Amino acid sequence: MLKPAPKKYREAVDYLVSNYYPELKDKRIHLLQRNLKIFWASAVWILPFRVIFVSPKIDVLDDKPLYGLLGHELAHLSIYNEKGWFKYLYTYPYVYLFSKQGIIKEENTVDKLTIKKGLGEALFELRHVVKQDKKHARVNYLYLTEEEILNYDRSNDKW
Repeated sequence: MLKPAPKKYREAVDYLVSNYYPELKDKRIHLLQRNLKIFWASAVWILPFRVIFVSPKIDVLDDKPLYGLLGHELAHLSIYNEKGWFKYLYTYPYVYLFSKQGIIKEENTVDKLTIKKGLGEALFELRHVVKQDKKHARVNYLYLTEEEILNYDRSNDKW
C-alpha cells in the first residue's frame, strides 16, 4: 500500500536538495511511503515523475542517518538526471533486474556521490544503524561498508 510520506521526510529532502543537491532544485520529487519492515528506500524516475519510496521502519532514524538514507536516494536521482531519460530507461532495467554486479557497482557509485556531496558522516551513521537490523542483512553487501565510507570520505577531505 502506498501513501504520502510524512511531512518530516519532505522537509529533510527539501533541506538536502537546497544544501547538497542544487542540480535537483527545480525537479519535483514525490515522496511515498510503502509498507515494508526493513530500513528501505528507493528512488525511481517514472517519467515525468521522480519518486522516492520509503518504508515506515525509517521513522525510528535520527536526523543524521535519515539524511544519509535520503541523501543516498537523492544521489540516485542526481545520477539519473545527469544520464537523461533515454539512457536511464535503457540502463535501469538491465542494472537492477539482470545484473547482481551491476547493482553493486551502481550502489557503490551512488554511495560515493553521496560522500562527495558532503554526506559521508550521515551515510556512515546510516550504515551503522542498518547493519544492526537482521532483516536488512541480506542486502548490506550491496553498499559501501563503514570502513570503506571512512576511507573514501577521508580521501575527499569532507569529514
